[in-house]
Amino acid sequence: MIPTRVIHEIEQLMRGFLWSQGSSQKGKSKVAWEVVCLPKAGGLGIRRLQEFNVALLTAHIWNILARKESLWVQWIHVYKIKDRKFWNIPYRRNMTWSWRKILQIRPVVRDLITYSRFGTRLEMGSRLQHGFQIHSNVANLVSGANWAWPVEWIWDTIRTRVMKVQWFDIVWFGRGSAIGNKKSAKTIIAKQVLPAATYYVWQERNTRLFKKEKRPTQQLIKVIEETVRLKLMSFRFKMTCDSEKIFDTWKLPKSLLVTKNQAC
Repeated sequence: MIPTRVIHEIEQLMRGFLWSQGSSQKGKSKVAWEVVCLPKAGGLGIRRLQEFNVALLTAHIWNILARKESLWVQWIHVYKIKDRKFWNIPYRRNMTWSWRKILQIRPVVRDLITYSRFGTRLEMGSRLQHGFQIHSNVANLVSGANWAWPVEWIWDTIRTRVMKVQWFDIVWFGRGSAIGNKKSAKTIIAKQVLPAATYYVWQERNTRLFKKEKRPTQQLIKVIEETVRLKLMSFRFKMTCDSEKIFDTWKLPKSLLVTKNQAC
């Protein structure tokens, strides 16, 4: 478990690396850190350390409830829990810092755990939600003699989320549908230009910040055009008046054109 002050200092270093060449300078951040750490549906998908720290702590709760064979778990049951139920232990400020932190996050995992005659276990619905599938192997579900605790999927549940932005598919998957669903040559090319331009502009931004190197604007445009042109070589297009003009503009071979239409 990481103290909050340490988490803030680490994230400050991360922000400095992203926005100001590694140094911590006020006013350099262009986007709030909370937004940067959102999932790729609206951010960069960077892990927010506070949320991931909580997800890691939930593994300790699972070990306590499953009575994992460890000296620490045995000590907790003898000196902390005693004959009480873990969920009913009152929270007091005079407790040790680490024990208070564990008790504070009980609501995070309470709804994911049930009890039966077979012992403490995860809800099947929760397993399916947090990455375990119906066809998962036993090795995916068990760690040693105990059920595995899915830290990654717990984190994915508790992290902050937003609605998917319109440019999500284009930026992260190249052939997104935000520009349009038509299969015309103009639409296909537009879907290739946007991710290529986004990538190389971001690359140029990092090169200028961290390496103090700068390419001329025309050279950057040429790199983007060549990348798109090579990508388009794997497509086939219907021959239309518009596609022939576009092919002339992009200097693409006419062999990519199929299904001849009437003359323009």
